[in-house]
Amino acid sequence: HLQSHPVDQRAWDRMIADAPAPRWLKQYAQLHGITPLTPRETELLTLIQQGLSIDEIASHLVISPNTVKKHTTNIYTKLGVRNGRQAIAKAQEVGLLPGSTSP
Repeated sequence: HLQSHPVDQRAWDRMIADAPAPRWLKQYAQLHGITPLTPRETELLTLIQQGLSIDEIASHLVISPNTVKKHTTNIYTKLGVRNGRQAIAKAQEVGLLPGSTSP
C-alpha cells in the first residue's frame, strides 16, 4: 500500500506561486497590453488592494517582507505602473481585480 509522505508546505506554496499563468490568462494579458501575473502575484495584489502592509502580507503568505517587495516590484513592472494605487487601478481596468467597493 502507498504510504503518506509529509509535504513541505512552504516548498509546495512556492511551487504553486511560481507556476506559469494559464494560456487563457496569457492571451487576456496580451490583449490588454500587460505581462501576465503569476497566481502568487495576483494573490499579493489582492492583499495590496485590501490595504495590508508589507509585513501583514508577508505574515499572511508566510514569506519574508523582502519577498513581498520583490513580488511587488515584479507586479509594477508587468503592469507598467509605479505604485500600488496605480497597480490596483490598472488591474481593475483590465479585469484582473474586481472594481473598488468604496463609494
